[in-house]
Amino acid sequence: MLKPAPDSASTEAAFDCRATVALLKSIGGLEWASHLAAVLAISKFKWLPLLAWGFVLYLSVRVRLDTQFLEMLADDPEGTPSKLDEWLSMTGLRSRRAERSIEDRCKGARDLARNLVYALLLQFLVTALAVWGYAP
Repeated sequence: MLKPAPDSASTEAAFDCRATVALLKSIGGLEWASHLAAVLAISKFKWLPLLAWGFVLYLSVRVRLDTQFLEMLADDPEGTPSKLDEWLSMTGLRSRRAERSIEDRCKGARDLARNLVYALLLQFLVTALAVWGYAP
């Protein structure tokens, strides 16, 4: 039995998901740089860089989750969004809101990835200032 050809909207949504997943995976190694900066901060007994490190770790977890969720959405862009929203709501990871499009989800994931890079740069700056004696 032949499988019906996917329509262009679902093909485009799947491509958007896969491209965003590739972007998110490409920055996945940044958290190791963050760990190195945290070790430097610990060696100098500085707390401000450690706060930045905690924020970077939080964003890293969110980026990894979005990567996995977008891979699921890329496999079935038609049926999975509503199933994913239902599961996220059931587990308390998402409050009940209007359903988001795949385009909105990908844009949100890319924004989160950009914020992760900014947070990491901020952590590096604060760590450098702490190591040189300019930050608490």
